[in-house]
Amino acid sequence: EEAALSDAVLKKAAPNLNVDRLSELLFDGREHCRANAARGLGHVGKSAFEVVPLLLVALRDGHEDVRVASAEALGRLGQDPEEVVPALAGAFTRGGAATRDTVLEAVDAYGKAALEPMLGLLSGRPEKIALVGAVARRDPKTYLKPLQAALTDDSVIVQENAADTVASLGAAGAAAESALMAVVEASDVPLKCKAIRAVGHVGKPTLALSAQLASVARDDARES
Repeated sequence: EEAALSDAVLKKAAPNLNVDRLSELLFDGREHCRANAARGLGHVGKSAFEVVPLLLVALRDGHEDVRVASAEALGRLGQDPEEVVPALAGAFTRGGAATRDTVLEAVDAYGKAALEPMLGLLSGRPEKIALVGAVARRDPKTYLKPLQAALTDDSVIVQENAADTVASLGAAGAAAESALMAVVEASDVPLKCKAIRAVGHVGKPTLALSAQLASVARDDARES
């Protein structure tokens, strides 16, 4: 049938689900079959290691219902965060609102296991950084300190992406002001500009901060 199967129905049917048949239906020509197969695979329990690669393929399906069901299933299974989180980041960028919401819920389901793979995205392509910022805004308590540490990474790309992500936190990133100012005072121009922008987003507009930034500007003028 074309209706989406509910979690309650799938949970009840879980002991009798045929993983091989669901894996076949995941690539059926009918959109509703693929979506329901993905939902079903999210309930296979011990067989999760077999189906994660298939769900990663389905996560790139041309229909949003299938992408949503696949992201939901991956979050439910909670397997292989090192492989799944970067794939979810790609789906987050490509998908519509429903896909983005489900991806965020899937990352939430991984909990602390998603942290390292998420931080690993800072060294990757810019389009995948969007998920890092979205997740960090949902859970700044978990992500702010690792993002501050990333500001001192050996890779300038990681530093720049960390600065942009901290900037996206707004007031929730206020505790990173000192770390950002250290970057402002020690870095080259492109990274310095990103750090200054981040300070503008997260820092409190105090006289002391204004004086620090003015001092940096004077030093830059003398150097140039």
